[in-house]
Amino acid sequence: MVFIDADDIISPNLLYFLSKAIEEHDADLVYYDFKYYAESQQKKAMF
Repeated sequence: MVFIDADDIISPNLLYFLSKAIEEHDADLVYYDFKYYAESQQKKAMF
């Protein structure tokens, strides 16, 4: 289960890498870091 809000920006490969990590490590839970962008900051492409 992944929660993505309307104002979130995710990598196009996010779900692939999360599912790969779950399978490789037989994990029940996977978590990851995030980047915060203030309204006034310009967003940079992640790929």
